[in-house]
Amino acid sequence: MRWTIKRAPSVDVSMKKDFQAGRLTTDDIIVIKEWVEQVETYGPDSLRQVWGRGDRMNPDVLNRELRIVNLWNDHDLDGHLKGCRSSSFSRLGRIIYKVVDNKIQIIEILKVTPDHKY
Repeated sequence: MRWTIKRAPSVDVSMKKDFQAGRLTTDDIIVIKEWVEQVETYGPDSLRQVWGRGDRMNPDVLNRELRIVNLWNDHDLDGHLKGCRSSSFSRLGRIIYKVVDNKIQIIEILKVTPDHKY
């Protein structure tokens, strides 16, 4: 069963505005679409997979010498966004989202920001 991704009403508007202003690039849009495809196919927990030497690695066997990386830098947020998560799509760009329902597999994108402001 695939995950369903919903977007807060403001997401499409702000992304269009940021794209027109040059704050989001075509490459950013491509990476965001790849993020969506990964989440729809494998779920949000896949964003926390640890990769190293071209292979999926178990986080319990992290070895810094293998140059292991969490590709999306996906992590929980706190403060006023407690319960939400953030994924990086570029050096500063973030996708802010929350898991709405694990059982029926729905997440909602709350914000896409090109400048790490949320």
